[in-house]
Amino acid sequence: MKTQPNYKPQRMKLFSLFLITLLLLLITHTQNSFAAPPADSIRTGENNLNIRQSTAAVEFEGKILFYVRGITSFPAEERAQLITERLKNIAENDSINTGSLRVEELEDRSNILAGDDFVVSILDTDAEIEGLDRQLLAEIIKTNIAKAINSYRYERSSSVLLKKVLLAAGATVLLLILLFLFNRISRRLDNLLQARLKSRIEGFETQSYHLIQAKQLWTALRGLIKSIKIIFIALLIFLYLEFVLRSFPLTKPIADELFSLILAPLGSLAMGFVAALPNIFFLIVLFIVIRYLIKLIKLFFTGVNQGTISFANFDSEWALPTFKIVRFLIIILAVVVAYPYIPGSDSEAFKGISVILGIMFSIGSSSFISNIIAGYSLTYRRAF
Repeated sequence: MKTQPNYKPQRMKLFSLFLITLLLLLITHTQNSFAAPPADSIRTGENNLNIRQSTAAVEFEGKILFYVRGITSFPAEERAQLITERLKNIAENDSINTGSLRVEELEDRSNILAGDDFVVSILDTDAEIEGLDRQLLAEIIKTNIAKAINSYRYERSSSVLLKKVLLAAGATVLLLILLFLFNRISRRLDNLLQARLKSRIEGFETQSYHLIQAKQLWTALRGLIKSIKIIFIALLIFLYLEFVLRSFPLTKPIADELFSLILAPLGSLAMGFVAALPNIFFLIVLFIVIRYLIKLIKLFFTGVNQGTISFANFDSEWALPTFKIVRFLIIILAVVVAYPYIPGSDSEAFKGISVILGIMFSIGSSSFISNIIAGYSLTYRRAF
């Protein structure tokens, strides 16, 4: 009797060998995961750190003195604001002379001091912004700070403020005189226009068989003149406020805000108009082409209507209705082509208004369109 071979020990050996191999692979993978990153990854981390570093301008009295660099824990904007506050405190302290500004060189930075008061530290990273040596940049910044402080104190001195008050008073008197003269001139101009033009406008109404209403034309002309007056007066007042507010240090920020508040929208409109000029030219060319194409098609269908052009199984009575259908389709096609070139067509407001108008037209014109289709149906079936 033969005994069956026992495969159980062999299976156990294979299973043990598999477990040992798996354990070795896990240990190797764990060591690789905790190993030091390659040089490329370290370099990438340094680049990310440089990206996080930002720069900001140190401004004093609306002038940029220099730029500083920040880090993640101390952003450049906060550092620049802190330096500006220090400069303002030093400028308001008349006991600190700008001649006492000095540069103290250390191993990793250049400190600018006003006597014993600390002003700012110039680091090597700050010098990298300008591409200069740190010591040279510190001397330049010290000179700029001295000029800014002297200008700050000069603008607020009693003699300068007195001169500016006198100039503001003179500007006020000049504004009142100009407004008074403009009011007198505008009244005389109104009387002159009423004496010479009003009778001629009434004559136009008689010659045009009352198609032109003299009263409406005269009202429009006076409205135009009144608008010009208001624009001129507003311009005078704006120039006056700009001059007076900009004359005094405390009101300079208000003048800058007023200037940007009024002229910034006008500048945006002008830049938008310039940017839209190619689209406007395309719309003009499209309008001219469509207009003359419609005239050419009208000339063709007029010939069909008069019998000079004839087609088999096409009555001359259908010419003008067919022309109206073709003209409508051409206009719709032109609108579809012109839509992307209309200034502001890509804005959400324009799209919303277009959708609302489309819904209103589709709801309110259903019976109107059905009557048109019924009328054309009767025309082409020659019911009359």
